[in-house]
Amino acid sequence: MPASAPESAPASARAAGKARSAQNARKHGLNVAVMYDPDVGADVAFMAEEIARGCQDPELIGRARRIAEAQVDLMRVARVRRDIISAAMADPDDRPVTSLTGPIAMPGEAGAPGADKRVTTLSDISARLARLDRYERGALWRRKLAIRAFDVARRKAARRRRPKKV
Repeated sequence: MPASAPESAPASARAAGKARSAQNARKHGLNVAVMYDPDVGADVAFMAEEIARGCQDPELIGRARRIAEAQVDLMRVARVRRDIISAAMADPDDRPVTSLTGPIAMPGEAGAPGADKRVTTLSDISARLARLDRYERGALWRRKLAIRAFDVARRKAARRRRPKKV
């Protein structure tokens, strides 16, 4: 097992990593649970209504709300990912240089000015995007479990409504 594995790291290193992770989440606004974010509450309510259209069962409505919350989390991660990529693409020093007659030269090609800057920029972007993957995986997992629970509850509710055979 590598030395960087969480089980072999001292507790202080694991705590520092968790604190760094929490700081990243706070910076992107991903640490606020959807239910406590008033800006997205209407989106969650709308999605939950669409999922459980016309349903009066409070259990099904609550389960539909969990699906909607996970979906909004996925949308927030996608927005942050788009913002990171857009900010990197907006850098005018990082654009390909084109010519009407010559080949396209990228600033990051060997020997080109700014090659080190491009490598640093790409490294930073890839690290930031990799951190977002953790949040996305968590939201996908929550949505999958919420959909399964919703389907089970819906089947149970349908069985309760069926007339008993005599």
